[in-house]
Amino acid sequence: MAAVRIAVLLPVMGVAIFNLVHRAETLSPAPVDPTSAAMDHVMKQEKRFGDLRRSLERRGLSGAIGYMGNSTAEDPHSTEDYYLAQFALVPWVLDRHLESCEWVVANLGSSAAISNLPPSWQVAEDFGDGLLLLKRSAP
Repeated sequence: MAAVRIAVLLPVMGVAIFNLVHRAETLSPAPVDPTSAAMDHVMKQEKRFGDLRRSLERRGLSGAIGYMGNSTAEDPHSTEDYYLAQFALVPWVLDRHLESCEWVVANLGSSAAISNLPPSWQVAEDFGDGLLLLKRSAP
């Protein structure tokens, strides 16, 4: 009786293993070309802040850096922009209180907003698209 069970069980196990291997080969996902994948909002911001990040590293800046953004009632995305900027610039801490900061990241959304900068700040570097690195020019 044991010999009959083994004789029946071995072919069943062989077919089961063959089916598992065949199924695993046919279910493999197709490779994805990362250049064709759509960029999400976070990835776009990381790319946008890339040159700024390199500039901060090159200047040897560390710790807290001021942050100036579009914080108007008409712009409901200003808080989201702040958090995306903070995420993209870690380990630097972005501080909205500019009084104690020598350097400021200005995330203004457009280059046209540069004319509205406070007089105590000068543009140290312009990264385009309203993204600036400012340095305090007068206390």
